[in-house]
Amino acid sequence: MWMPGWYAVLDAAEVPREKPLGIERFGRTLAVFRRSDGQVAILDDRCPHRGASLSLGLLKGDHLACPFHGFEFDAKGACRHLPVLGDGAKIPKRMCVAAYEAREADGWIFLWWGERPETLPSPPRFAILDGPFVHSTLAEEWDASMARVLENQLDPFHLPFVHATSIGRGMPPAMTVQMSMNDERLRVWTGEDTERNEPFYIELRYPNLWVNHIATRFSIVAAFAPINATRTRTYLRSYQRFLNVPGARLLAGLLLNWRTRRIFDQDRRVVVSQPQGWPEPGHEVLVAADRPIAAWRKLVQQRCQQAAGGEPDESGEPADDEGAVGR
Repeated sequence: MWMPGWYAVLDAAEVPREKPLGIERFGRTLAVFRRSDGQVAILDDRCPHRGASLSLGLLKGDHLACPFHGFEFDAKGACRHLPVLGDGAKIPKRMCVAAYEAREADGWIFLWWGERPETLPSPPRFAILDGPFVHSTLAEEWDASMARVLENQLDPFHLPFVHATSIGRGMPPAMTVQMSMNDERLRVWTGEDTERNEPFYIELRYPNLWVNHIATRFSIVAAFAPINATRTRTYLRSYQRFLNVPGARLLAGLLLNWRTRRIFDQDRRVVVSQPQGWPEPGHEVLVAADRPIAAWRKLVQQRCQQAAGGEPDESGEPADDEGAVGR
């Protein structure tokens, strides 16, 4: 279940200017390329002629040429040139390929998944990262669904157990998990305070962009890019503005990436052991501290139902079939 919206699917630095890139997202093979003006385009990675992979082809101005017979397609998927028929030949209407709305923002490549609304909103972003931040990025692929990887990051009370030797060292196992939610984001923190803005909280910007706001000068951002129903590519960025000297920035980035990978690998061992795909309602017994996860699941279900033309479930949160217990 992937709700409609702007998904961060690539780090912008991964998309070169001189050639197309083939990726898998949402269980589909996609061809990503830059037009002559640098704007990103995303097409299904199958030529409608004989099924060859378009991402193996060449860029010709604003067009992507199939490697098999040179058929050229524009950023909207329309075929613009069939060399075999010569210049000015009539191109069959069916000679086209599915195209996706794509945007580049904040160093991410976003793809709009789902039915396109009349007016597209802006891609999600974190305004707290405006300013003189620098970041370093690492990427990990797990045999785990986007739902499982994302929900792990909405769950602070696993820290004393999974991360007992790192960020969870010394944390009490009993904790109160708080949350606030609106149409754009889900914010989570621990403690008795019913409102939290600073200094620490975690926040999900729908549908797949997440931040761990640790301090005003340091945050970790993650984008959970769904490869398919049971595999996810997670991009992890460490944003900091406490070091400005170029050499020191580079060293800090390397150290932050090493530490982030170590912590994330502690998560991997547990998360990949879970049943993958979308969690089946009623198969898990959630507790009070799982309210952010229950709320997230309910939101995804509602928006997917709305996109399919059904009536959204407006019952209270968490849903009864999630079996949340506790105070």
